[in-house]
Amino acid sequence: MKIDISPVLYKMYVATSFLVAAKANELDERIPFISRMRRKLGIRESVSEIRKAEIKILEACDWNPLFTTPLDILEFYLAQGILFSTDKITDTNQNVLKEQNSNISTTKSP
Repeated sequence: MKIDISPVLYKMYVATSFLVAAKANELDERIPFISRMRRKLGIRESVSEIRKAEIKILEACDWNPLFTTPLDILEFYLAQGILFSTDKITDTNQNVLKEQNSNISTTKSP
């Protein structure tokens, strides 16, 4: 779904997008109140207009603010650690480093 937004409202929609994302991913105490967000960012639109923008954003996401993003996938793999349960530790990287270091030190300049 495409949302047509007036350039005048870009700032409100960007802030509202972050608000929707915060509501989906953050703890409740870390989500800013709309009134505080308006004041800090200098948004002139009313609270009801921001709520309508939230609904439009959610409609554009098919009411699924928890869809998986590339960042979610990256964070998942980072949380798993560098090694997976099926990985095996080998010393091939160390041998490559030793070979590279020995090539550098044995190379003579003319």
